[in-house]
Amino acid sequence: MVSESHATCDLPLLEKVRVVGRHCLRGEMPHVLLAIDTMLDDFSAGKKAHEVYKCTGSLRLMQYVAAREPFEEMDPFYRRSQFNRTMEIAAAAGDLKAVKWLVESYKPQQYLTKTVAAAAANGHLHLLQWLFENHYEIGYWGCTEMCGALLNNHSEVVEWLRQHATPHKDSLKKVMEAAAAAGNVKVVEWLFNECHAMVLFLESHRTEGCVLHRNSIIRLPLELMQWLIAKYAANLNGCEFEVERCDWRFNEWCREINLRMAHQNEESVWWECHPKTIQLDAP
Repeated sequence: MVSESHATCDLPLLEKVRVVGRHCLRGEMPHVLLAIDTMLDDFSAGKKAHEVYKCTGSLRLMQYVAAREPFEEMDPFYRRSQFNRTMEIAAAAGDLKAVKWLVESYKPQQYLTKTVAAAAANGHLHLLQWLFENHYEIGYWGCTEMCGALLNNHSEVVEWLRQHATPHKDSLKKVMEAAAAAGNVKVVEWLFNECHAMVLFLESHRTEGCVLHRNSIIRLPLELMQWLIAKYAANLNGCEFEVERCDWRFNEWCREINLRMAHQNEESVWWECHPKTIQLDAP
């Protein structure tokens, strides 16, 4: 167990060393405490702070090892890489105390993009809120942090990001794809209505204008496919929608609106879209 720094020693000490200093030594003898600590330390030799934290999840152990690393002599690029990796691990674990200590100790100047993404992907709203309120300038909000939250169904985080970190234009395509993969129609509609993301989504497959390549294969949840065809049938001419063969409800709907069965195998059925023959008002 690691203790807070002894009153006469600048470095954090093992708990048993602190007990020895309190009860067995007379006066201030920090050099003796450090010598005993070094002798009893059988876990940090050759270890880096981020390695110890990754294995144990212990902030105190990380502080113990970090205090013994030659910070000023460390290569700045390596130091930055180590800091970023440790921040990502702490954010993924939702360890706000560790994130606070890391930010206050290392005072990062670069964007914490991976930290924000890790917190969002693992549903740690409290951590996102703290970073947003206290270190907004290094968060780089509006990147692709919403993707992980969407794919992992962290609805509370998704809603908070919608209100506080609208995706930038260069991130919209990836966020749209994540929303589509998650079957989140609410977010897809929001991206289309508020961010005009559907244009970018369609343009990523286009030939001329906002039209998908003929024979482009799209795999979407039923509700989202229904919404896409209802809104953009004219842009989907010749596109094929892949549907799992065992999803009888999905395949039945494709038949009802008069999509053409292009081909099939043991696992999937591919339905081809032709706007002129679609019957969206089918019962």
